[in-house]
Amino acid sequence: MSLQYKNGEEIREGDVVIWLNQNGEFYQFDQAIMKVWNVAKTNDGELVGVNLMPPEAESPMQMLRALVRPNDPESSGEIMKMSDVPGLYTITRWFLPLQQVSKSLGLVARIDYFAEHERGHGELIHQIIQKKAEQYHGIYQYYLADQAYQARDFQRYIDLLRYSAQSGYSPAMCQLAQQLFIGGILQKSLEGSFNWYREAASKMDSIALYQLAGCYARAQGTEQDLQKSLQLLEQSSEQGCWAATLGLAAYYRFGWLTCFLVNPVYPNYGVVSDHVIHPGQALYLYHRIASQAPETEKVVLANAYYHLAWMYQDGIGTKRDYEQCVYWYQKSADLGNSVAINNLADKYEHGLGIPLDLDMAIELYQQVAGRVIAADLSLGRMYVEGRGVEQDFELARKHLNVVLEARIDGIDTMQAEAMQLFASFTEDSPLQQAQHVLKNARDYSIEQISEQIRKIDSFLHMDEAKQLFFKLFLLNAQKGEASSQYQVGYWYLNGFYTEKDLEEAAYWIQKAADQKDSYAECKIGYMYENGLYFNPDLDLAEKWYERSLRTPSTAYYPEYIAGQLNPEYLKMYEQMNSEALSGLVRVEQKRPKRNKWLFWKK
Repeated sequence: MSLQYKNGEEIREGDVVIWLNQNGEFYQFDQAIMKVWNVAKTNDGELVGVNLMPPEAESPMQMLRALVRPNDPESSGEIMKMSDVPGLYTITRWFLPLQQVSKSLGLVARIDYFAEHERGHGELIHQIIQKKAEQYHGIYQYYLADQAYQARDFQRYIDLLRYSAQSGYSPAMCQLAQQLFIGGILQKSLEGSFNWYREAASKMDSIALYQLAGCYARAQGTEQDLQKSLQLLEQSSEQGCWAATLGLAAYYRFGWLTCFLVNPVYPNYGVVSDHVIHPGQALYLYHRIASQAPETEKVVLANAYYHLAWMYQDGIGTKRDYEQCVYWYQKSADLGNSVAINNLADKYEHGLGIPLDLDMAIELYQQVAGRVIAADLSLGRMYVEGRGVEQDFELARKHLNVVLEARIDGIDTMQAEAMQLFASFTEDSPLQQAQHVLKNARDYSIEQISEQIRKIDSFLHMDEAKQLFFKLFLLNAQKGEASSQYQVGYWYLNGFYTEKDLEEAAYWIQKAADQKDSYAECKIGYMYENGLYFNPDLDLAEKWYERSLRTPSTAYYPEYIAGQLNPEYLKMYEQMNSEALSGLVRVEQKRPKRNKWLFWKK
């Protein structure tokens, strides 16, 4: 039994071949030119693929790849155990179809490189590439566009990219779409970007399908359509985009499209559909990535390994297994995943799935300290307790301050623990510092008090912090700081951080307005308009609203350009004064209208 190329020739040891490997994010090929080390067989002698290595490599252990069996090009539904394929490092779903050489990018540039190889199929591949370059002009134009970009000849780059895209070459379409999305070389156009991705997706380009799915999910260049986004994500995964497979795994893991809706600004961010959650399917997809994705997919692999570890750690979709958890965290950590490194350290610290080793735990925590807040909290705790290290309160303070000063959502519990650890060895925690400032108010300037306000801003989930927050603002207000006077008045007006008190609200807002604070002037107008503390008076409301209107700095936004009103100036004006302008509109609507039939009273 032998393994053959598509043209019927037998694959032999030492052949120089093209390895087609499509990256999940960009059109790049790592080590596209490879050399056959040997033909791979399973323990029972079944041919499964080819072991490859770089042409210049002497030892096959430097890089191994296996191409999937030719009579089974579709991805299998079952996970192949590595122990069943001795000597294989990675199994991929890519085989060597020479007739698809035209899909490889940048290979035209390597024609001369191929010509240097006299043995194997170097000359054959050389001829095929030349033929394809003549047959498919879009490939060659794409290559020339890349050269123009490297030379910073951006006009030529765009022109060649357009020619390549118009010839039907989908990677060029994707790059044009990307440039329109970024808006650096071309004028930004989300609709134009969407249209080019859609054109490329019609050719079943896996990257275009993935990016188009993102457009539908984030409503970029089109209306949001989560069902369409999911459909495209599935198609992209079927076409071999590993980032899409990772996105699908997360969809079944969490119940929403976390791969696209990464920010609260997007509609439906965090909206979970419970009926979608399928831990078993998520586990299968993560395993599929782990066992089949090529090594060049480092980001995708690191994420898949991490989620596998997490699921084994918490028993999600499978039984809890700390040994498996440690195994996958280690693989993710080896690819530089900072959170995986922290979680691996936690397992060493507590002896879960691996023998307890505090030295290793501390070493791993230190690797990611400053980047992963949990690592700094763990180090701070260990230095306070003297666990695995000598007790050192200064080092504890250093790491705990990182936790306390972090501005990250969802770490309230960690910050509360850091505060408790601080209190165990010092009277110098942010809340204690704030109390000291309030007791010795005369010794602190407005700037120093403002700095203390910033320090306790992260602890507003704690009632004690809320009280101190208000008192510090009140202290600055008493010292005459206008913005603090307005803030205190606003809180009294609305009952935030203190009891609602219209008299105190009017007092402090008026103090700020006397210092020409535009927000305070606008709020005085609002109070006259609605009869809050002051008697209702639309004329005075109008006066205060008009007084609060401010003009943007003409140094940054000229009011007129070439005799025409600058749209940017008008836009900034409306942003600065939207509340006051809305107030003036309301005042006008509330004014009694003169009845035209009362003229006879004259």
